[in-house]
Amino acid sequence: MDQRAYRPALPDLAVIAKTGRSWEEWFDVLDQAGASKLEHKAIARLLGEKYRVGPWWRRMVALEYEKARGMRATRVGPGYSVRVSRTMEADLARMYDAVVDSRRRRRWIPSGVLRVTSLAENKSIHAAWGAARLDIHVRPKPGGKAQIAVDLSRLEHEEDVERQRSLWKKALVKLEAMLID
Repeated sequence: MDQRAYRPALPDLAVIAKTGRSWEEWFDVLDQAGASKLEHKAIARLLGEKYRVGPWWRRMVALEYEKARGMRATRVGPGYSVRVSRTMEADLARMYDAVVDSRRRRRWIPSGVLRVTSLAENKSIHAAWGAARLDIHVRPKPGGKAQIAVDLSRLEHEEDVERQRSLWKKALVKLEAMLID
C-alpha cells in the first residue's frame, strides 16, 4: 500500500484545530516515535502522555495512522452499505418523533423487522434491520429545515445496495409528505 496515498476520514483542518498538527505531521511524528511497531492502545497512550492529545483524538489519530501505514484494514466490517439523505421543511423534534415512535414510523419506513438498540434524543436511532445495521441521524438545518440520513450497513449482497437505496429514497419521500400534513 502506498502510505502517502491514504486519505484520512476527517480533513486536515479538523485535526489541526483539535491537535495542532496535520495528518501528515502526526504520521511523521509517530513514524519517528516507532509507532509502527506498537499496538493501537500503546499508540494512543503515547499520543496522550507525550503529546497531550485528548482521549477521542488520540484514538482517532492512532486509528488513522494504523490505516495509513497498512497496520489496519481501511474497510472494517462485513458486507455492503448504502446511505440516503434528504433535507426537508420540517421541525427537527417532529422528524425525530416520526423516526422513534413505532406507530408513526410504520407509516413511512419500508417493511422489515426493526429492533432498536439505542437512541440519542433528537439526534439518532440505531437498530438491527434484519441481518443489517440501520442508523438514522437527524440534524437541524438553517431556515426551519431538518435533514435525515439513513445508513444501512452489513448488507449481504452487492445487488442489495441499489434495491435498498431505492426503498429508502421512497421512504423519505413518504416521511416528508407525512411531516408536511
